[in-house]
Amino acid sequence: MNLDFFNDFSRNFHESNYALKFIDELTNYLGNARKNILENQNLSDFMNINNLISKYKISYDSLEDFYEKSSDILKSYSKTIDNEDSVYYVSSNNDLHDKYNINNIYEINEYKNGEKLEKIHLTGSNLPNNIQTGIILKKDGNIYEIDFLGSKRVSKQLEKIAQEIANLQESKLQKYRKENNLYVVVQKNLHSAYLKDSNTNIIFEEVNFSDDTFGLLCNDAVVKFKNGKYIYEDELTRKNMYSINSY
Repeated sequence: MNLDFFNDFSRNFHESNYALKFIDELTNYLGNARKNILENQNLSDFMNINNLISKYKISYDSLEDFYEKSSDILKSYSKTIDNEDSVYYVSSNNDLHDKYNINNIYEINEYKNGEKLEKIHLTGSNLPNNIQTGIILKKDGNIYEIDFLGSKRVSKQLEKIAQEIANLQESKLQKYRKENNLYVVVQKNLHSAYLKDSNTNIIFEEVNFSDDTFGLLCNDAVVKFKNGKYIYEDELTRKNMYSINSY
């Protein structure tokens, strides 16, 4: 009897079992590794559009340009994704405290192959735990997942645009700032204020205030531009408001 056949069969059988066991262990390891990577990823370098508007003090006059360029960035990013996949950008939220509340709605813009498609409205309970505005999402089946790398990549591109707009704003505003000149606040906004030059009556939107000065501003307040910064003029503000109220 030829025993080589049985020896080969026995050896191959054990080797096959070992290979299967190795594949199972490798599959489990890779699954756990993916889970750990997803759980440990963070958005430490991420800034959404609202963060950037606040940080770089983007004026109302520049917002349309900023939003248009932001949309172009998202369209370009969607071209880098597989043709069958879409990019989902969380554009806004109604800011309810409990993100799992049925009334907590996120507006999501879908981009694909360089085009902006439709707007989707979802509750926080249908989205990842650490969802926030400005995040890029992708879909795995019917499940939305955060695209961490995509979110950071787009955020950096948006920040570059914000810096460019802020620099352009600054260069345009230089001509309105005159040493020792007085300005009246026509309207205070979230990050800026419209000022009227007391000599020329020209109105412009200013963004370059110190936090202390900006905190004191209100409509009809008076400021002076001195030594490269705006100073709140308390006495002149009182007089100006008194003269307005006396009519």
